[in-house]
Amino acid sequence: MDESQIRGSLFVRLEKDSARNGGVFTRKELETGSSFGGETIALVGPTGIVFIIHIMA
Repeated sequence: MDESQIRGSLFVRLEKDSARNGGVFTRKELETGSSFGGETIALVGPTGIVFIIHIMA
């Protein structure tokens, strides 16, 4: 899976989840993230938005 596929999957998940929560996510939900290929990708970290490039190395 390349970066654009991962990002696309994350946005699909966020869009789906926003239907149930009105588009408002807690920091905890963003820290929990999503699983891709057995690895969890957090959407936010201690310094803000997380870049997902590290999983493609």
